[in-house]
Amino acid sequence: MVSCPRCGANIDPSALACPYCQIQTAYGRQQAERYAAHQQHTAQTEQAQRAHERGQRQAALGKKGQHAMIWSLAGMFTCCFPAGIVGLVMGLNVKSAAKRENMVAPGASTVAVVVGCFSLLLFGGAVVMYVHDSRRTDARIAQLQAQVNGALSGERLEQPLACALTELTLLKEGFAGTSGLSIDDFECNGKVDQDGERARLQEVRFRTSSSERRNVAACLTRGARWSVKELREDGSCEPRVAAPSATPSARAR
Repeated sequence: MVSCPRCGANIDPSALACPYCQIQTAYGRQQAERYAAHQQHTAQTEQAQRAHERGQRQAALGKKGQHAMIWSLAGMFTCCFPAGIVGLVMGLNVKSAAKRENMVAPGASTVAVVVGCFSLLLFGGAVVMYVHDSRRTDARIAQLQAQVNGALSGERLEQPLACALTELTLLKEGFAGTSGLSIDDFECNGKVDQDGERARLQEVRFRTSSSERRNVAACLTRGARWSVKELREDGSCEPRVAAPSATPSARAR
């Protein structure tokens, strides 16, 4: 038995407080301090665990934001509309998740959204330009077609008709891998050299999509009607001569 520090009553050593005056005993204070320390340790552990889990979620959001940014950049630099859409949607999802969990949205997700929107604008602008160029080209083709119809069967090929036929061929068939939509700034100031049913139109100039200025000669032939056989940058309409192959004796040397 131990004595109460206040009233002097004999009390059990394991009592937390005196049953008579309710003062806390030394053992009670010791147990209270242990319990408080345990509670503090538990709270600190839970706080550290929550901070660790929050850091992991923030890192996961950061990786998702980087993936979204990569998709958006790929869509912009490759002109791939679906990739830009994927990057934009992923970026918006990352920002929404960050807001829902009261976290800071990764900077990469913001970049993904901005670049994704920009790639969509570029795509929309490209579509508008394509439609505009298509309509302009179709209108010009119809105008040239009306100009040459009924006039291509004559024996004599006049310069305006040769120019119209050459431009029409360029707009329909393109040149050297460039489509007719990319042919621009057509100029035709050269003369027509005609030899029977063959003719050459010199100094045909135009610009391609790469802004490269081309200067070609149009080689025309007449069957049932005049047509452009080929466009050559060497200015000649003479038949191309294949390079002679090496003879067996020459290869042996």
